Amino acid sequence: MHLRLFIIAATLLFATQVRAQEPVVTRDDAGRIATSLHVIEDGHGQVAWSVLYSYDTAGVVQSRVLTRYDASGRVVHRSVYTPDDELLTDERWRYDRHGNRRSHTLDTYTDGRRTSHIVTKPSAKAKKNPTN
Repeated sequence: MHLRLFIIAATLLFATQVRAQEPVVTRDDAGRIATSLHVIEDGHGQVAWSVLYSYDTAGVVQSRVLTRYDASGRVVHRSVYTPDDELLTDERWRYDRHGNRRSHTLDTYTDGRRTSHIVTKPSAKAKKNPTN
């Protein structure tokens, strides 16, 4: 699992200067790590990627959420993986040049096969309102 994060960071390093922040850790009532959030910034100090790990009470990774952001800080891609690195969900967002969401795509997977594909777009009423 950490290999994929390393590959992403290495790829970004070739494209631009990146910096990984110190992980942010949350703990349960017993002091055990519940989650750890790892953030990678681009060369301009903007968050480019984040990886959120969740752990069971034994400290074993239960899920990994990989999120990519655009230059404006909007989420453009999010993938959720099992502890065995199997893809569960894959989401993508697209925005117009004004930053309005144009579409959201959600794919779900079981045993490595896509089981659903859902695309949503803002309603015509929402498109008229530039604050959406």
